[in-house]
Amino acid sequence: MEHSRGFTLIELTMAILFISFLILAVGFISVNVGNMYQKGTTLKAVNQSGREVADTMRRDIMQAGNSIKVATPGNGNTIRWCLGTVSYVANKASLINNNPAQAFKVNGEVARLVRMSDPSQSICSASPAYPMSATTTDAVDLLGSATPALAIYDMKLTSLTGSAQQSLHEVSFLLGTAEKGIVSASNYCLPNTNPNANANYCSVVEFKTIIRSGGSQ
Repeated sequence: MEHSRGFTLIELTMAILFISFLILAVGFISVNVGNMYQKGTTLKAVNQSGREVADTMRRDIMQAGNSIKVATPGNGNTIRWCLGTVSYVANKASLINNNPAQAFKVNGEVARLVRMSDPSQSICSASPAYPMSATTTDAVDLLGSATPALAIYDMKLTSLTGSAQQSLHEVSFLLGTAEKGIVSASNYCLPNTNPNANANYCSVVEFKTIIRSGGSQ
């Protein structure tokens, strides 16, 4: 007569421990894969929006000729470019997060990066005071529908050379996620050692290009 042999207590304990470690390993890998996916999605969103903004700016600057003005009222927290018949207004991320009452608004809403019809270039005029709002139906927030929420951290338009017909301009801007408290004062995502860091949802990218106004790039 044969006798069946069951598992000993030690064997059962080791099996349970093995399964537990396996579950932990799978969970750890799943979390890391999820974090990598989210980080990649965030970076992709910033890069895609940045390219679209740069292309729109390029077309407007090319058509502006030498009718280009730049203004930075409000301690530089609001940046204004008047490019021929269209103008741009960017509220920096720091202004949006810390003092939205002082930000430029469109139809009562705090804007991020607005492109609007402005043949008179009044947006860049300090006389009698810089306009702080717009209600025109021609105004479009280029970052208004971005997911996650994005904002400009800095934006510069520098004239390099010029003539009566054509001019060269360097356009550069820092675009990144707009969540408050995850970007340092120097416009970098906080390191993981900082308790406020959120590496998976933070991305700040610099975009830079040279554009010829009054001609083709």
